[in-house]
Amino acid sequence: QAQTTELRRRCDGKANGPGVSRHSEQMRAALIGALQVVTAPRGAPDLARGATLFAQQCGSCHGADGMGNGPAALNLAPAPTNFLDRARADQRSLYGLYSTITLGVADTAMSGFGQLSYADRWALAFHVGGLAYADAQLQQRGVAVLASADQAAGLRSLAALTPTTPAQAIAQHGEDGLAALARLRHDPAPLFAGSSPLDTTIARLHDSLAAYADN
Repeated sequence: QAQTTELRRRCDGKANGPGVSRHSEQMRAALIGALQVVTAPRGAPDLARGATLFAQQCGSCHGADGMGNGPAALNLAPAPTNFLDRARADQRSLYGLYSTITLGVADTAMSGFGQLSYADRWALAFHVGGLAYADAQLQQRGVAVLASADQAAGLRSLAALTPTTPAQAIAQHGEDGLAALARLRHDPAPLFAGSSPLDTTIARLHDSLAAYADN
């Protein structure tokens, strides 16, 4: 409650934007921790399925390439998001995208897609989250970073990847952090390989929690 009051005060007073963003991030982390929110998928997302779903469910507004210029976009205000806009994409985490896909955005044409399965929503989140970071050179650099002992390899953790925005990755690890994050958004399979029995148990508990939340 104290953090919420402070955030409202800062917004009403048009405080410094980065400061407001940091305060919001702290609130988000506190809420996720307090409510024990599951912020990562329990299985490797099907990226091909994500691309298919985007074409079927999102292309009419967001455009075939995600630029926000679909045939239905002309009549929408505010306009659909351009997912290739790096300045805005840098502020979005995969978990944030998953939440938006699930719940929608109030006072916009973006309705929630809660009717899609848990796996489908995560597949969409990974697809959308990778659109602005498909550059071949960035991908190649990401492969090299993840194969080295660089500190950015810490993003190999799924728990670290999904709530982290590209801007945060840059702040924490520099450009190598962005490259590692970009690569894992396009190919997260290594994060799910070779799970231990304990990892499997944790995943099943997450399944139970997600099923309980959906009901």
